[in-house]
Amino acid sequence: MTHEHLLIMHLRPARRKARKAAIVEVLCLLRDLNPVELAGGPLSEQGGLFWIRIPDATLESVAARFLSLGYTQAIDAVEPLLDYPARRPHGEGTPRVTRWRGRSWSLVRIYVEDAETLRERGRSSSVFPRNGGWCKRRF
Repeated sequence: MTHEHLLIMHLRPARRKARKAAIVEVLCLLRDLNPVELAGGPLSEQGGLFWIRIPDATLESVAARFLSLGYTQAIDAVEPLLDYPARRPHGEGTPRVTRWRGRSWSLVRIYVEDAETLRERGRSSSVFPRNGGWCKRRF
């Protein structure tokens, strides 16, 4: 049985109305990994999020790809916690924990958009579908 990762994608505030474009961008960027868009997930009460599922073996290998994202400012990997109290004070060194589907889950930040890199790069690059399902980057 293959284990999978659930990713919470945090949209940039200025891109919240472009949620569908952000989803297409991520699906194209990770297309060779067969990513799946999910209808919801942890933190669904917050706005500006969407959820993607990818195979377990690919999590570390996709980190460098996230630099190409133009709509997403941060990504959290969702990991199950066993016997972890749902309400624990958030302090330095304390993992971010949420409740979802009756269980406690750890939110591990695996990507944060770097403002300096964005400024140096100018306009964000993005990937979108093209003929035959291929994607291309727009700069």
